[in-house]
Amino acid sequence: MDLHYYLIASQPVADKPLLPDRFGRKFYIRHLTGPDPLLEALPRPAPVIAHRFDQHCHCIAATVEERLAGCIWLCLAGYQEDEVRSHFRPIPEASTAWDFDVWVAPEHRNSLLFAKLWDQANRYLREQGRTRTLSRISGFNPQSLQSHARLGAAIVQKRVYLVFGNRELCLANRAPRFSFSGSPARIPEVPVTAE
Repeated sequence: MDLHYYLIASQPVADKPLLPDRFGRKFYIRHLTGPDPLLEALPRPAPVIAHRFDQHCHCIAATVEERLAGCIWLCLAGYQEDEVRSHFRPIPEASTAWDFDVWVAPEHRNSLLFAKLWDQANRYLREQGRTRTLSRISGFNPQSLQSHARLGAAIVQKRVYLVFGNRELCLANRAPRFSFSGSPARIPEVPVTAE
């Protein structure tokens, strides 16, 4: 049996950058909209990366000397989670996005890279008319929860998934409060309101 405890956070898209442009210049930012050899350094299986691009997700990647230093993923529409069977649909659709999998290489975790990635993500989201972004955070990851809280995130939903082989049960504090999937072909839709 596997247990996943997710907290869904709603975060404002910042109007102002976290860092002045002159900071973090050693990081070169690339906006990826399709498979790229750079992402082979990301500790995620290749089929997961391909599935993200199939959903029209974007990856904002930072490099140092042409090596992946970190990235953040964004979806302007719904996102089908790759750990559990849920298709998260941000509401309101026209002004809300979905962000996920903020990753920073261990050697850059005490640098300005986290802020630099969020500045680039916020710039892109503003250009797309988005005012809020939603994300799922593991309830077992206090560091991620603290980082999101510093960016103004608030928890809007809690979801617990129990996975037994091909069967998956989800309990939540917001609708849909209960879902069951006995087949990988059945992906429940989960509307998530940003406010």
